[in-house]
Amino acid sequence: MDIDITPLNKRETFELWMDGNHVLVHLNATGENVIVPSNLKTNPTLTLKLSHLFQGRTESNESGINTYLKFTGDYFECIIPWESIFALTNESGEQKVWIDPLQANLLKKITDLVDQGIAKINPQESTATPKATQTERKKPKLQRIK
Repeated sequence: MDIDITPLNKRETFELWMDGNHVLVHLNATGENVIVPSNLKTNPTLTLKLSHLFQGRTESNESGINTYLKFTGDYFECIIPWESIFALTNESGEQKVWIDPLQANLLKKITDLVDQGIAKINPQESTATPKATQTERKKPKLQRIK
């Protein structure tokens, strides 16, 4: 099992994809340098849709993305540092996902164990209890209402 965990350039990907219709930016809004409306600030998996076709301006630089987005009728300046972004999705549905170094290290260790035959990944095994089938369900009783 060979998994490439080499980090991709977020800025380059974002700028290339912004030439299209839109880009979905998936970020952890809880970061201290992230500026989004207060009702979104506690969301660790916030997704924002950005486009040069929107009226508010969107710019990117070495530190992140600065964009004006409309929330409940008013524009709000959002500042999104690159380190807060964990994925991007383009208009065609293509995604780029970045994992942090700790997750990358854990993933590498797991794949090494699988490659050595020490561990096995079996998606067929599950500890979840199966849902009742149609025949196991109690049949409803119909009553006439006058």
